Amino acid sequence: MKQIVKAESGHTLSEMVVVLMVITVTLGIPILSYHSIHTKQVYRHFIELVSEDLRFAQQYAYANSKGVLIQVAGDHYYVKPEGIGEDPLITRKIPANLSIERSTVHLSEIFFNTRGNIRKPGTFYMITPAGRYRFVFLVGRGRFYVEET
Repeated sequence: MKQIVKAESGHTLSEMVVVLMVITVTLGIPILSYHSIHTKQVYRHFIELVSEDLRFAQQYAYANSKGVLIQVAGDHYYVKPEGIGEDPLITRKIPANLSIERSTVHLSEIFFNTRGNIRKPGTFYMITPAGRYRFVFLVGRGRFYVEET
C-alpha cells in the first residue's frame, strides 16, 4: 500500500479565518472605547466651562458693583450684567443630549448681587449621557461646588 504524505507547511482556511476574526475584534475594541471616552470628556469639559462661567459672573459682579444673571434660552446660555439692553458677557452653546433639571433652583435663576453673593441658594442638576452633575450653591458669600452623582 502506498502511504500519502501530508505536507505540514501551511495553515488551513478555517485557522486563518479564526485568527483574522480575533485580530479584527481586538482592533475594534479600542476604537469603541475611545468614542465613549471622548464623549464623556466633551461633557466634562462643558461642566468645567459652566463652573468657570459662574465664577466669572460672581467676580464680575463684585468687581464692577453690578448684578449679573445667568439666562438660558433654547440651546444657549448667557452670562449678562443686570440692566435692560446689556450685551451678554459670555454666550455658550449647550451640547445636545444635556438636560438641566431643577431641584431647588434653576440655572436661569442664578443671580449674583453687587457683592458677589447669590440671590437664591440651592441646587440644580445637569444630566448627560456620561453622568449626572449636581451644582450646589451655598448660603452667603456666593460659594458653590460641583459634584458627580
